[in-house]
Amino acid sequence: MTLRPLPFVALLLGCATAVQSPTPAPNIDPGRTEAPEVSTTATTRPATEAPMPVAPADAALARGWMPLAATGVTDFRAVHPDWDGRGVLIGILDSGIDAGVPGLAMLGAIVLLSFFAAVLALSRRRDPLARGIAFGVVMGVTAIAIHSTVDFNLQIPANAFVFTVLLALGWLALYLDRHERKGQTPVDKSA
Repeated sequence: MTLRPLPFVALLLGCATAVQSPTPAPNIDPGRTEAPEVSTTATTRPATEAPMPVAPADAALARGWMPLAATGVTDFRAVHPDWDGRGVLIGILDSGIDAGVPGLAMLGAIVLLSFFAAVLALSRRRDPLARGIAFGVVMGVTAIAIHSTVDFNLQIPANAFVFTVLLALGWLALYLDRHERKGQTPVDKSA
């Protein structure tokens, strides 16, 4: 088996673009200079603390802005009235966007190169196993690409892992040869 340097170079370039400057503080509404006033019966905050720019959970629930009946949140809030989620920070890692435009371009290039490696394996290889793997890669990447147009399916770790394995299988279908057993002729020497 011969190692090809292109995947390793692409991986190194992708890791190099992941270095970023510090993340700036969030600005919810850059055009607004003052926080909007929200009339509510919730507890008042001290004058030294900055007002919240959103409606409190009680006011939003009372006005019907948060339909919570179907999720069981009302039962949870009855059992734990102090746990309303304030101060919670939710972080999501987007592998392409977090590295900026160069990282997204690198990720797109890796996906396209892996897809075309599988298409090349379909056209060049004569081994039925390699062609079958390549066909599965082409169909799997196409299905995930179609699904990604309507959903954020690669944020689910299992889907992202399967997608990564599919990309690797595209390269394996193109370059990996089968081992020969004693007394058998080689299956495919075209790669």
